[in-house]
Amino acid sequence: ITVTMSDFFINSSHSSSFAPPGWLIMLVLGIAIGKSSQSLDSLNTLLSSWQSFVNKLIVPLYAFFVLVYLVQVTARALYDYWSSCVGSLSKLVSSEDASQQPILTNIPQDEDGFVNMSGSYKLTSNDNFEEFLAAQGVPWPLRSAANQARPTHTITHVGKTVTIQIKGIIESQSTFEIDGPPVEDVIRGRVFKTKMRYLESKDGIVGFKTAVSEGYNISVIRQFSSEDRNTITMTSRATFKDGREDIQCVQIFQRLS
Repeated sequence: ITVTMSDFFINSSHSSSFAPPGWLIMLVLGIAIGKSSQSLDSLNTLLSSWQSFVNKLIVPLYAFFVLVYLVQVTARALYDYWSSCVGSLSKLVSSEDASQQPILTNIPQDEDGFVNMSGSYKLTSNDNFEEFLAAQGVPWPLRSAANQARPTHTITHVGKTVTIQIKGIIESQSTFEIDGPPVEDVIRGRVFKTKMRYLESKDGIVGFKTAVSEGYNISVIRQFSSEDRNTITMTSRATFKDGREDIQCVQIFQRLS
């Protein structure tokens, strides 16, 4: 049986009561195919626009952040190298100072037998000092520099009056009365109220610092070593009101005069 296109249209016209005409079906199919082509074209246009956006913005932005990261890594490496050089130089200078320091065997005492702390003392070593500063919220650049520094503390002790002068990257001077009222002083931008007392062992002094507007207190003990009265061990302990664990650092000072 041979069916031609003309037969299809003729038969379709006779059976229009049962199915849509063939020409209508062809028209609908044509419109559907056209719409599909337009949708594909729109999708291709959208993908092309997104790719152009990525190339123009995302890729340069990514390259910028990579550059920033590389600069940061390089700067940190250079700073670590500089810190190691400074640390080595400080140790060399400290060892020379220690070899040239005066040997004192008779440290003056007051009438009650408490030791007189007068003298100039240079920091020679730190133990846990940077972590001690970090616990107080001191920024990394400041605490790293402070940990590498080797300041000189000059103590003038007359009767029950003690003046402590610090010279280094941070300089300060404060005067206290033993068992006297609190004295307000500023350390690394933080305000403290400090009371000074003698140690019961009579070989040093202790300062009790209350951080104003901060949630912690610090005790600072300056004590002559039992073997050598030319060495001061300074032990600092921070206690926190929020329940955090106490933290302590130890610093060693050698007498210069």
